[in-house]
Order: sequence, then C-alpha cells, then structure tokens
Amino acid sequence: MEQKKRHWLFLGFVILILLLGIASYIAVTAVKSVQVNLVEVSLDQVSWTGMRIGFTVRIYNPNPFSITIQRFSARAHANDVFLTDVSLEPFKLPAMQSVDQHFSADVSYAQIGTASLKALQDKNVNWRVEGEYVLTMPLGITYGNEFKTGR
Repeated sequence: MEQKKRHWLFLGFVILILLLGIASYIAVTAVKSVQVNLVEVSLDQVSWTGMRIGFTVRIYNPNPFSITIQRFSARAHANDVFLTDVSLEPFKLPAMQSVDQHFSADVSYAQIGTASLKALQDKNVNWRVEGEYVLTMPLGITYGNEFKTGR
C-alpha cells in the first residue's frame, strides 16, 4: 500500500514538472522580440584628442506585459569602423511602450579619419549599433536575443 502511494506521488511530481516545462516553453515562444532602433547620432563634445559621439536607441516592448532588461550590451560602428562597446544598467520596459537609452563613445581622430575615408568611398555615412539583450519576464523566466540597427 505504501509503495503504491509513493508511486502515485512520484508520478504526480513528474507530471507537475512536465507541465511547468511546457508552460515555460509556451511563455518563451509567445514572447515577441524587443525592437531596438537607432534614433539619433549626435556630436556631444570635441577635444584636442578626439570627440564624443552620442547614440540614442529606442527600445520598444511589443508584449502585453512589462519586462526587465537585465543585460543590454552593444557595439557601435561608423562605416564599419568599430567605435565602442557599451553595457547599460538593468531597466524596466513597460508593456507596449518604448524607452530611449543614450550612450556616448569617446572616438579618436584616427577612428574618425578611417570612417570618413570609407564614407567618401561609399558616398554614404553609415551608422550601426548591434548587440544582445537578456530580459526577464513575469515569473522570472529569462530570454535572450540579438539585435542590429542602423541609419
């Protein structure tokens, strides 16, 4: 009798774990990816050794629930010339709303010169920000993704 009771208890536990796993999978697959767009590039400061270029990205949460961006890291480029790496502090992203995040890069004149030469060759100035983020959804489920945006 005792062994039969343990068997049913074990079976119930296995079914519970399976149901939790399926629910987590459904929650993760139902999540829409956060949209990241480069909305502004600005010249923030000029000095004798280089300049500070500012980047503003707009991060939109298309989901009907708020999320927390735990990790957000990005790399900024001008005409395929690497400018900087950046990591942002964790922040909350309300449901179906966007948040603007600004970061700056101290850029040497050598980097600017290389990017300018490429811009002249291509007859185009091309800014790109790419990276990855990890978000936390309700119930503590985490989800990571990559992004690439430019102007």
